[in-house]
Amino acid sequence: MTPAEYAGYTPPQGVTLPRPGDWFVVDPTGEPVFKRIEWAEKLATNLEHRHDLAWQDWLAKRKDPGWYRWGHAGVATRWARIDAGRSPANWETVPTGTWPGAALLIAEAEPHGAVERPWHWGAEPHMWSTGTALCKLEMGAAARRYTQPGPWGQHGVPYAFPDYGAIGAKALGLPIPGLDGYLAATWHMICSQLVDQAAQDRGVHLFNDGRAPGYVMPLDLAVLLLRLGRQVRSKPTGEEHTPWQARG
Repeated sequence: MTPAEYAGYTPPQGVTLPRPGDWFVVDPTGEPVFKRIEWAEKLATNLEHRHDLAWQDWLAKRKDPGWYRWGHAGVATRWARIDAGRSPANWETVPTGTWPGAALLIAEAEPHGAVERPWHWGAEPHMWSTGTALCKLEMGAAARRYTQPGPWGQHGVPYAFPDYGAIGAKALGLPIPGLDGYLAATWHMICSQLVDQAAQDRGVHLFNDGRAPGYVMPLDLAVLLLRLGRQVRSKPTGEEHTPWQARG
């Protein structure tokens, strides 16, 4: 969100604008990048929850379009002053979103490396963790670290299709040596793993069900928010609608 999108805007009652350290889930259907990984994400998610009748019933009662709707996640990292001549990673950090030329930056995973860029999902159905105990300010810096060079190379932490395969294998209970270690490794992470790891790095535990580190899909994050009564937003104005409203 930019100052222009905030100008003169009063959020609807109960709606709080996102801030650094908050995380989000989004329905990225139709995005070119998502189309390349959609099949892998569907497979891993359905394997993970194939025996979870409680979840199936819970989602069905809310008429959610499908498990794979919530296919992407990320973390708000900081407010920064827009500088068209430099990459977002080199933009100057500013105190608030009302600073002239400021934009809310997010960290999100991509196959060739996690990146930090301005928030750009406002027109798609999405939910934020804002105002819950599932986030804290320091998570923004933790997530940003994974968009920078590190042990994984001169780019943000990458991921590949084997990451989805590992989640599927874990769901099936396949006795693969080193599987838990692979899932827990931080030198490769899909989007939902990056969110969960940023939380763990700052002492926030999103799940209390004893799951293995790294065993998390975007839907898992979405259900956390839906169970807290988070409303689905779309458009930069923060317009809200129920989770099952058809997309226009």
